[in-house]
Parts: sequence; C-alpha cells; structure tokens
Amino acid sequence: MKKRVYIASLAFSGLFALPPVTLAQESVKAAPASVQSAVSQTLKTTRARLRQQMGINPEIQEAAVDTVTLPIYPGALMVVHKHHGINFDDLDQTLPFATFITEADVEQVIRFYREKLPSYSALQNDTATVLVQERVERGHYPQDYLKIPSVSIDSVTLSNDKTGTLIAVMYPWLAE
Repeated sequence: MKKRVYIASLAFSGLFALPPVTLAQESVKAAPASVQSAVSQTLKTTRARLRQQMGINPEIQEAAVDTVTLPIYPGALMVVHKHHGINFDDLDQTLPFATFITEADVEQVIRFYREKLPSYSALQNDTATVLVQERVERGHYPQDYLKIPSVSIDSVTLSNDKTGTLIAVMYPWLAE
C-alpha cells in the first residue's frame, strides 16, 4: 500500500506518467482544514478526489506549507506534501516536493513562476511545462532531475469539469 501511495504521489507531481486525470463531479467528504485561506469548494473537492485516487488516508496530516522553499502560486491548495522526499531503490532520493492545484489557467501559472524564478530553464515533458534550476546535459526528465529544484505545471480537470492547473514543486531543503 505504501509503495502505491508513493508512486501515485509522484505521478501527480510529474515524476511518473499516469493517464490524464478527469474528476467526475460528485459529493465527497470535505478535505481537512488547510493552513491556506479562502479556497473554493471546487478546489477542496478536487483535492479530496486526488488524494483518494492516490490512496492517501484522509486522516494523514501533511507537512506545513511554510516549509516549501520555492514560491507557491497565490490561492493554490496543497494536495500532497512529502517534506522528506521519497527514497527509491533504483532512482535514489528525491528532493522534498509538494503538489498544488489552482483554478487559474496554465499560462497564468507559467507566467507567475517565470517571473518568480527567472533563472530557471523551461523543459517540455509531455503536456507539462517544467521549470528547472539547472539543465542536465542530455538529461531525461524526471529521472535525471530528482535532486534539482523544479516546478512542473500541467492542466487538470477540476471537480466542476473546468480546467485548472496542477503544480508540483520540488524544492531544496532548508539549511539546518
């Protein structure tokens, strides 16, 4: 079960490919209270559905959003946060990462991150735009970028059948 959760978490953060996610509109139990304020019911419902699809127990509390060391898109709701990253036997340890959703369109989110992270380079990975702190010569995303700060930006169908944006932020650890 634990491995399934990690693989699903990485799929939604852009580290492994899964088929596109479309969320049907139906009533679900409200997500736990977030440290982020004023989020729409659509985002809360979408978050709950994504966490359910990833196999994450609704009772699990995520690490605090303020430990994310890269910018967070304003009004975005955290879906999952792996503050210690994930350790893979065959791929090594990842940086910490957090995934977020927003009702903003992909282009708005890309503009925000290009402004906030002007030194980052853009890669195209399937349908996602990935901004990376440094390019790996002849590197393949994601396997060659597990220890490089990055922001993956992709569209997602929200619970109201509108298109929103899924943001996966792999960030550097805070200095101790």
